[in-house]
Amino acid sequence: TTIAAAEPQVLAATITAAPVRVAAASTRRRK
Repeated sequence: TTIAAAEPQVLAATITAAPVRVAAASTRRRK
């Protein structure tokens, strides 16, 4: 049950972190 409860948090963290990483990569490329 602990893993099942943690999965949504992991998915949310991945979805939230993905755009941030893309934005960071784009800004680094521009510089």
